[in-house]
Amino acid sequence: MRQRRLDYWLISDNLQENIESTDITSIKFDHSAIVLNFSQISEQKRGPSYWKLNSSLTTNSEYASLITCKYPEWLSEADDTSNKRVVWNFIKFRIQEATKAYGKQKANVCKSKIKNIERKLKISEEENDKCPSESTTANLEVIRLEYENLIDYITQGNIARSRITWLIISNVFVNC
Repeated sequence: MRQRRLDYWLISDNLQENIESTDITSIKFDHSAIVLNFSQISEQKRGPSYWKLNSSLTTNSEYASLITCKYPEWLSEADDTSNKRVVWNFIKFRIQEATKAYGKQKANVCKSKIKNIERKLKISEEENDKCPSESTTANLEVIRLEYENLIDYITQGNIARSRITWLIISNVFVNC
């Protein structure tokens, strides 16, 4: 099996001076993403925005047990309040806090998984380019499939957040 790699990108001379590093990451079998890190683009601070419950967490047993375990504790914190509306708002506030923390922790785990798989994929691609064999090709395919499954999971989350109902994939309409 013979493989060839044709990856090019064109960039203006003005931006070329600001490029700190470049990388190529495989997303699908026959496509690669080019990652450019710029040195002078500073990240803007994000302030608090509108929060919305990720309803997929409600099917997560770990999240459900977290909320179930914390609920009596939160009720005891609001014990001195006799107004039920205040107690309800306090409980909602605590659920929001716990959910945000759980979601951030889960997102960090997902990001580290992606970085780990991308690193494995890059190593496997280089190994397969240097000395292609059935075992290196099979290993590369396994890692690509794992990476694609993770990307598909992230894509499903993006689709849900965007609230789209139809998606066009290769000129085929898919009902989301």
